[in-house]
Amino acid sequence: MDVYRRDPRFSVRSAGVSDKSRHRVSADDLDWADLVLVMERKHRARILEMFCDRANFPRMVSLDIPDEFERMDQELIALIQNGTEFHLKHEFNLEPLPREATSPPPDNPTAF
Repeated sequence: MDVYRRDPRFSVRSAGVSDKSRHRVSADDLDWADLVLVMERKHRARILEMFCDRANFPRMVSLDIPDEFERMDQELIALIQNGTEFHLKHEFNLEPLPREATSPPPDNPTAF
C-alpha cells in the first residue's frame, strides 16, 4: 500500500493472497488490522478460505478494483485513493489529507 505508506493518519500493511506475493496475508496481519481493504471480492473470499478456522475477522471491504493494473499506475492510484478515503471517512471519521500529502513516494523498486 505504497499510496498510504507515509500517511500520518493511520498505519498500513500490504499483503497478498497469492503464493507469489512479497508478503502473504497472515493471521498476525488479521489480528493487527482494524480494516482490511481488498481490490476484488475474490480476494476477500480467498482470505476467508485461507483462514476458515478463524472465529473473528476485522472488517473486510472490497474496493471492486480489477486487479489488472501495473504497479503504481496513475489510474489505479486514483481508484485506490477514492475507495480508501470513502472507507476511512465512514469507518473511522478520518478527514482526507490534501492530495499532495497522500501522493505516492517516487517509484522505488526495492520498496515494499
